[in-house]
Amino acid sequence: MPESFERLFAKGTKPAEWREKPPTLEVLIEMLSEQPKRIQEAMHNRLSEQVTPLTTGSGLTLNTIGEFINFTLYHEGMHYNTIKLLNRFADKSL
Repeated sequence: MPESFERLFAKGTKPAEWREKPPTLEVLIEMLSEQPKRIQEAMHNRLSEQVTPLTTGSGLTLNTIGEFINFTLYHEGMHYNTIKLLNRFADKSL
């Protein structure tokens, strides 16, 4: 991932506070389309591997690589739904 992603997209960051140009929609779409392949290559046969536990804001504790990947997919789905809702409201304002 590009170094800028942490500064742009980490928890608590806001677009209003960005001091650098974010990636274009095209770049994000391309990276997301390549993501399954990157995950498969990096995590092949490692899903049960124990990692430093992390407790999410909702109280769920993640202990393995597989748990982190599953949570990430769920979390990305939440963002996707938010984007869909924002687009729906934006279309109504036209």
